[in-house]
Amino acid sequence: MTDAPISQDSPSSPFNRSRPPEGEDWTWSVFAPRRRGLWPGFLENAEGDRKHAVYDPEKCAMQMVDAKDDPLVATPPSDAAELVSWRPFRRATFRVWTAKDPYFEKRVPADKAGATASRLAALTAVLQSLPGSAPKAPKLVSADAEHGRFRFAPVMGRSLHDAVRQDTDQGLTSLPSLAKALTVLHQSPVPEGFAPEAPSPFSVAEWLEILKAHAPKLAPAFVEASVGLPVLTEPATRCLVHGDLHDKNIVLSEPTPTFLDWDLAHLGSAADEVANLGAHLVLRALQNGKKPADARGLANRWFGLVKDAGHPAARPQIRGPLAHHFFRLAALYCFRRKWRGLVSLLLAESRRWSERSS
Repeated sequence: MTDAPISQDSPSSPFNRSRPPEGEDWTWSVFAPRRRGLWPGFLENAEGDRKHAVYDPEKCAMQMVDAKDDPLVATPPSDAAELVSWRPFRRATFRVWTAKDPYFEKRVPADKAGATASRLAALTAVLQSLPGSAPKAPKLVSADAEHGRFRFAPVMGRSLHDAVRQDTDQGLTSLPSLAKALTVLHQSPVPEGFAPEAPSPFSVAEWLEILKAHAPKLAPAFVEASVGLPVLTEPATRCLVHGDLHDKNIVLSEPTPTFLDWDLAHLGSAADEVANLGAHLVLRALQNGKKPADARGLANRWFGLVKDAGHPAARPQIRGPLAHHFFRLAALYCFRRKWRGLVSLLLAESRRWSERSS
């Protein structure tokens, strides 16, 4: 890895600047901060070209990563493989379009492979026991737990992300069937013995510490917004949840949607999962240039369809988690330089739903 040259003001984090220094064409972004170690990310120029990188929070510097230095991508599965996603040293996915048996290969570090294999095996058994109207998962073709290689059959269909971001009718017309499928998932009994470890997202206090250290010019607005955030309580009843349900993880397949990346599936809050997708629908609408009121209308439509489908989460139960998801997205997008202009809008949504939940 090589350090990307940066000309920094005070404090030293490159995320504290509103624009690149004069003469520099590349801005720094990370996918998400981490509690320990390097933060996977990328450098991007005005044309949308990217260079893979990691951010070192100790040095406050971005380091470019060469593919040959990361075992996850140094050796592709075949000459026909296309790298479709890569978070350096964390995970990678290749697409291999062979004439006979096309597949996707997901790779994780060897020390994570065993846990991933166990979770996938347990989850496959659970999903096979659900009603046919429940959301599907990509078919696991093979698993090499020793090396962290997992191959999946391709899924035919368009992602909800593409449909919504391209502002097509399919994004809206797909929501009723999606609401029904998610309702079936959340209402289905879970076999005994299925109790994978739940993810541990950053707390509000942790986000504030990260922002104070790496985006201090933006931190005061978050401190102010955090005061009104509602206290979330444990759900009275836990159900099977995907754990990372947003538009990029949803394929509009037939007859029911397919959810990708079930790695974080666990027994959790149905209301939280509904709220997370609602917050992402607002985010995508804002990215499309919609006014906040119009973006909010898309989420309200989603919540109405969920209610019509007979989902167990009532609207009041969704408001608190929704405020927290907007707060989290606002904090996350402090580190996504292209969309930093949305941070204030996302924080405003967080405050709005905090007030409505009180």
